[in-house]
Amino acid sequence: MGIRHLSDAHVASFLRQFGSALNDLLEDQLLSLSLLRTGEGEFIFLTKCHHIISDGISLSLLWSEVLSRSPSLYVSANCCDTATLE
Repeated sequence: MGIRHLSDAHVASFLRQFGSALNDLLEDQLLSLSLLRTGEGEFIFLTKCHHIISDGISLSLLWSEVLSRSPSLYVSANCCDTATLE
């Protein structure tokens, strides 16, 4: 999904809403992955996972695998605070 036309404030608002929305086990997916294009060669990879299908170890393995594919990725535990992994 392309969101290049949105301002930074709108993108941050969208990410906060995405992250804070509660999952309904009867209606929602247990695992959701989205790739948002924010600019030329810039993307946000969103994941949302219900705790019923994951734990700290499985999430750690998933992110280790994702990050091993591209050392230039940035990771954010919070949609508004970003840290560079080196």
